[in-house]
Amino acid sequence: MQQVFEAIAAERQHQDEKWGKDKPQSLPGYLMVVESELDEAKLGWIKNLPGKSAPLNELVQVAAVCVSALERYGVTGNTYSTDDIPDPQPST
Repeated sequence: MQQVFEAIAAERQHQDEKWGKDKPQSLPGYLMVVESELDEAKLGWIKNLPGKSAPLNELVQVAAVCVSALERYGVTGNTYSTDDIPDPQPST
């Protein structure tokens, strides 16, 4: 299990370096990034891709994005606990 956590921690650090540690991201944004990374993992499996695009490497990225979302929003609650999404403005 330690090796798994170390891989996720290393990917989290990479993501922070790439995107910035305090890059704002809404919960729906995180969900879309997770979905995109999962799609990349599936494609990696279908095409038997090596290296960074290998399915297990992509799963580490999925886990790291999930950890980032949980770090930002916590591990309990619902969408009401994410207060950074503005209310929709009525169209006029």
